Amino acid sequence: MQGILIINKPKGYTSFDCVAIARRQSGEKRCGHTGTLDPDAVGVLPICIGSATRFIEYMDGAPKQYRCVCRLGVVTDTYDLSGETVGGVRMTVPEGPELEKLWPSETELKSELSKFTGEIQQYPPVYSAVKVNGKRLYQYAREGSLNVAVKPRTVTVYSIALLDYDRRAGEFTADITCSRGTYVRSICHDLGQALGTGAAMADLLRLSAAGFDISEALDIEELKEMSREDLEKRLYPPERAVSSLESVETDGRGELLFMNGNPAFSAHIKPMLRAEFREGDDIAVFCGGRFLGTGKMKKDAAGLKLVPNKVFK
Repeated sequence: MQGILIINKPKGYTSFDCVAIARRQSGEKRCGHTGTLDPDAVGVLPICIGSATRFIEYMDGAPKQYRCVCRLGVVTDTYDLSGETVGGVRMTVPEGPELEKLWPSETELKSELSKFTGEIQQYPPVYSAVKVNGKRLYQYAREGSLNVAVKPRTVTVYSIALLDYDRRAGEFTADITCSRGTYVRSICHDLGQALGTGAAMADLLRLSAAGFDISEALDIEELKEMSREDLEKRLYPPERAVSSLESVETDGRGELLFMNGNPAFSAHIKPMLRAEFREGDDIAVFCGGRFLGTGKMKKDAAGLKLVPNKVFK
């Protein structure tokens, strides 16, 4: 069995929990997910099964879309409501008119949100899976080692669309489309700092990832009851893993050379390699529309050529 399974991860499950269920139901040892979701987050979790696991690395490049609920006035150590409250105006100002006066107008909120779009510098939450010196940040946090030097990372937020703002409650909902490595929790936290009220993520739904939409996702409870045969029918083809890559076609002779790892297959690409391809680019390779694997652009004395990288078997 090989292909891509799209799970609608429920709250309370880790991404690894979902992989374990997919492994048990499919009978395949080779199972892996792309794009980790926190246990409290829900939504699209792609899981590769069988030979498709070889192409996981290409799936995280596509933009991800989230629906986020953010609560103003509270700061937590995890940047979401699952953590311990450590600040925010709700700690010192009682519920009521005085507190409501502290929330920004919708115009002000939209203006601040717009400052988080584009290429931005972002610090990951202390409770996250980001590695520093070979160790996860959440491991440092659990040990009480909070003085770890964490560097900001460059991420891209393509858009933030405000869907609903309950000013009286100090809570809003927004759709956020962003690049790999973006922490929506950090956007909420940093927004709260900018507003001077504090803010934390209250809820998170991933609407799309790796080119897959929530409408394509399978409920985890349904997966638990599926036979191996029924599960196989719900798999998407492995070539969906490389949908974000440029692609080329080769002929029958080129296919044979490619499948044997022979760089001479490059001479059989139809049409010839495009001028915009650059050294280091990963390219999906097909023969008659059938997915063969990926090649990598490399330079030698004769110039640029596409050499076999990962063969799909």
